Amino acid sequence: MKKIGPILLLITICCSSSWAEPDESVRTLVRANDAFAFRIYADLATNHGNLVFSPLSVSMALAMASAGANGTTLTEIRTVLATAQPENELHQAFNNLRRQIGASLKKSPVTLDIDNSLWLQRNYDIKKTFPDALMKYYGSQLQQADFTGNPDAAANEINAWIEQATHGRVKNMLGPEIVSSETVFMLVSTIYFKGRWRSRFGRSNTHQEPFFVTPEERVMVPTMSQENTFRLAELDSVAVLVLPYVGSKFSMVLFIPKESNGLQALEKGMTPDRVNGWLRALSPAELQLYLPRFFFECTFPLKETLSRLGMPSAFLKGQADFTGVNPDNLLYLATVLQRAGVEVDEEGTTAWAATAAAGAEFGLAPSPRVFRIDHPFVFMITETGTGSILFLGRVTDPSRK
Repeated sequence: MKKIGPILLLITICCSSSWAEPDESVRTLVRANDAFAFRIYADLATNHGNLVFSPLSVSMALAMASAGANGTTLTEIRTVLATAQPENELHQAFNNLRRQIGASLKKSPVTLDIDNSLWLQRNYDIKKTFPDALMKYYGSQLQQADFTGNPDAAANEINAWIEQATHGRVKNMLGPEIVSSETVFMLVSTIYFKGRWRSRFGRSNTHQEPFFVTPEERVMVPTMSQENTFRLAELDSVAVLVLPYVGSKFSMVLFIPKESNGLQALEKGMTPDRVNGWLRALSPAELQLYLPRFFFECTFPLKETLSRLGMPSAFLKGQADFTGVNPDNLLYLATVLQRAGVEVDEEGTTAWAATAAAGAEFGLAPSPRVFRIDHPFVFMITETGTGSILFLGRVTDPSRK
């Protein structure tokens, strides 16, 4: 009798010529991805401290897993992904999204690498349609590893692949608590992003300034500054600021609550429709901008989060249905883990993340206006052509790594 085997999904992300308008399937997919992004953010935001993750990385890995799912498990994954697209259309939309983002990178100084791979236990019998679908729609190469005979060696091999794909940012992602002799296959999705600001901050203008972690507690952190024209929207409770990267196809968007203790209220109110409304209110403003440097990493177990969002059966032995991978129906997801990081300095941004599933205070001056970001805020890194959110997070204390 075959033993029940856990599936390991791994997603890693790192951030440091002609453009085609997105077709309707891509627009539909991006809307679903945005809805998923803010739902998972709301769950992760119950933790304390700095936060960064890649919703695109998680959604892509789950979509890859859905290619092998059936029944209730497939329905639940699709519910979490907020998609009503037919299965083949969903995978084709991800393929189109990857291609259109790739088109925006042509002749661009921004680096954005999206790589996927499927790691399979040697001699394990799976339906050929599963790896074929992953290759066709996600560019996922089929790799073989000896999880059963030598799980440590298998983990090391995959770790090396991840480290290379993320330009050295994600190291030793997988340990014995993730990869075991029970592992049957692993899906890996990596994203690496590195972009330079369109208008860089002069290093000589960076000075130690206070950042108010709470209204009563402050830390001194390196704070960058520059005078320039930025797109800004100031609304009742939040200010939205866009910092474009060179090439104009990628931006960092900052959401700064007007009250220094307003982060929690801001987070509760962030929905795709509301955020899109805020973005439509943007207009040029001449600012003397002050922004803290920050650099931190986060590791999140996502099994409980995804279960709460609506896909519990995928993690349950005897209830998970991955008969699209193997008809014996003995597979389940053992865990989902994401490690993510972001680095913002005078030159630009680098960010990274990895997911594994086994199986300001506002001041006014005459001209320019002083815009000082000195209390907790939310940020996202977007690809503006399709509207895809590559990274989403918050800074509560830029002094913490």
